[in-house]
Amino acid sequence: MSFMKYIIGMLCVVGVATVSAASDATSLIGTWKGFSNASIVGVDEHHDTKVLGNVKFVKTEFTHVIEQAEGLNFSGYLTSYNRTEKIIGAMRPGMKSGVMVDEDGSLTFDILSENVMIICYSHPPSAGKSGVAACGEYKRQ
Repeated sequence: MSFMKYIIGMLCVVGVATVSAASDATSLIGTWKGFSNASIVGVDEHHDTKVLGNVKFVKTEFTHVIEQAEGLNFSGYLTSYNRTEKIIGAMRPGMKSGVMVDEDGSLTFDILSENVMIICYSHPPSAGKSGVAACGEYKRQ
């Protein structure tokens, strides 16, 4: 019977180590940089769009900094050439994707590897403000 207890004990240790390694591998804490490929209507502060009306296609560098995380939740900020906004987010169970919000829109993300993720952002045009649909690949620095 003691051999069976040993096997069960070893399986528990391996299981805990696996969960811990998975948590470490999917931690978002850090600085993520990349380019947003955006379709924009109107004037948007994050992008170099100064004229109302026509749709513009722009590529803008963004930095997402995740400062703290607890369980599936995290917070930090994002920065473009012209603006910084606070972000909060949550990972989906499985820790391979999730959602974030900033001051005026929402983001979804998919983790491709430990240091690469795809982030997509959107907010609809309303009350004279811009409408934005954008996606890009971001790498941990």
